[in-house]
Amino acid sequence: MTGDPEKQLLINYLLGICTPKEHLFVEAWLDEEPVHAKHLIQLALEMRELPMVHIHKERVKSRLSNILQAEQTK
Repeated sequence: MTGDPEKQLLINYLLGICTPKEHLFVEAWLDEEPVHAKHLIQLALEMRELPMVHIHKERVKSRLSNILQAEQTK
């Protein structure tokens, strides 16, 4: 993979609003290095502080849960 995804793409991924192609790109990026999942988790924690994200709170929690479960199975 070439380079890291843009921050907005990672936000879209966490919110579940990215395209299927973007989703695959982020998934491949997450598979490259364990630190990438940590980066995504940190971004999600930062997003939690933003008022507009509260609308999608359950979706973000679900995505984080999936990421953490995937990390534990590696």
